[in-house]
Amino acid sequence: MVIAINFRAARRALDILYPPLCPLCNRSAGGSLCPTCDAGVERIQPPFCFRCGAPVAGSPEETPCRACLGKHFHFTRAVAAGRYIGALRELVLRLKYRGEKAIGNDLAGLIAERLAAEWFMGTVDIVLPVPMKWWRVLQRRYNQSELLAEAVAARFGVPYRNNVLRKVRQTQQQERLGRRGRLANLRGAFGVKRPSAVNEKRVLIVDDVMTTGATASECAHALLKAGARKVYVAVAAR
Repeated sequence: MVIAINFRAARRALDILYPPLCPLCNRSAGGSLCPTCDAGVERIQPPFCFRCGAPVAGSPEETPCRACLGKHFHFTRAVAAGRYIGALRELVLRLKYRGEKAIGNDLAGLIAERLAAEWFMGTVDIVLPVPMKWWRVLQRRYNQSELLAEAVAARFGVPYRNNVLRKVRQTQQQERLGRRGRLANLRGAFGVKRPSAVNEKRVLIVDDVMTTGATASECAHALLKAGARKVYVAVAAR
């Protein structure tokens, strides 16, 4: 206990001597984005689609957006902190491809900010990341979805597990495919290693970016087959 207290005191002292810098502009920011860069994050404001979380200007939130009409998602609802442009896109790319793990905490803060306004967050029993194949984790040295999911779970005091969902087969890179190709590419790609962890539970999946919703939907499909009651999705950007 004394060691933990001394560590926190030392950390506070270091923060005073060397204030944490904004990850985008390197100005002093108190441990997060500076006000200027934070203003550059285009948050998704109401109204937005109640299914996929996309902004739908001029449409009521209780109806699906045009992109969702005629589509079937296995998750109940998805929300996104902001649009995948500008400062937010830069943050995601740095986390994903440049090894800047600390940015995960900034993105998790944006996701948590968005989730705080969602009624369903109070019903969530467990938070899970989108899994990656082991060789890709070795390549990047971490799974960015795990960083985000663990930090979001900690902010809400909800249990977090990274050993429940798993990828069971190799897939092509989603970025190179259209919606139909993405759906076919991911069909049956995910499985549940520990069904008892999600049986009769409301699950929140956390990821960095959602484009077509194919990955989140396939993860949700696997969870529902394993006995999950409902599956929600939260991402940093879309």
